[in-house]
Amino acid sequence: MSKLLFIYNPCSGRGKIKSHLSDVVDIFTKNGYEVTVYPTQSQGDCTRRAAAAAQEDFDRIIAAGGDGMMHELMVAAVGSKMKTVVGYIPTGTVNDFAASNHIPRNINAAAENAVQGTAAYIDAASFNQTYFSYVAAFGLITQVSYSTDQRAKNFMGGLAYFFEAMKSLDSEHISEASNFLDITADERKFSGEFIFGAVTNSTSIGSMKNFFPPDVKLDDGILEGIFIKRPKNIIELDNIRKSLMNKKLDADCIVSVRAADFLIKSEKQMAWTLDGENGGVHENVSIRAIPQAIRIALPAL
Repeated sequence: MSKLLFIYNPCSGRGKIKSHLSDVVDIFTKNGYEVTVYPTQSQGDCTRRAAAAAQEDFDRIIAAGGDGMMHELMVAAVGSKMKTVVGYIPTGTVNDFAASNHIPRNINAAAENAVQGTAAYIDAASFNQTYFSYVAAFGLITQVSYSTDQRAKNFMGGLAYFFEAMKSLDSEHISEASNFLDITADERKFSGEFIFGAVTNSTSIGSMKNFFPPDVKLDDGILEGIFIKRPKNIIELDNIRKSLMNKKLDADCIVSVRAADFLIKSEKQMAWTLDGENGGVHENVSIRAIPQAIRIALPAL
């Protein structure tokens, strides 16, 4: 009998996976798997357990949780050069990774896909010495208080915070969030003061589906970069808000660029988020697409 490791976050999405555990394990078993169940105990636990499992004889590794859980699974898979097919059951609040990859939000349907879906290769990205699955972001995300609505906090770590921050943004907050950057995207170079930036491999941002143009692909070795310039006045600030809400990335206040490699140098250290998780504080960041980095069960389209 084939062996399956099921790792789940018992706290994700207010613990909704708990009421589905029996059904999920039953689905796995009916599909011919001997199931080992592991509830994560702390942040990073999925990465540690999945990386260890890559050296064992599991035929499939499936994780259930929010975007942070998928981030941990991706770090383990890419870091260990995992050959095992993985599956993902989204149980978080926003689940941008699932939206971009058409993975069902229904837990039982996602479980069926995790064992019956088509094994497909998708890209990941490196971020200095670590990895991310769909977004690395910086900027105003570090300036918004913990009073922000939880639905915004559970987002990808960038644009939801940005929208929230714009509601009460003043010159002091703009100054605090601004950083002068030298950005190289493949052979293109641009510099200036920016208040927000994100490099993504995604079509969904903060539950905003199809944020990027329809020709964006998740397996083409190319990443999408979006960088928000520092507004000089309230009119420019309002133009930024309108452009983002209308998904118009060709506005004067926004730099939108596609590339396989990004090098971002900042005058001062700035905090980053990776897939909504803490990405540390950096002055120099190298981001590179990793083509076909992970083999994951996806629905047939």
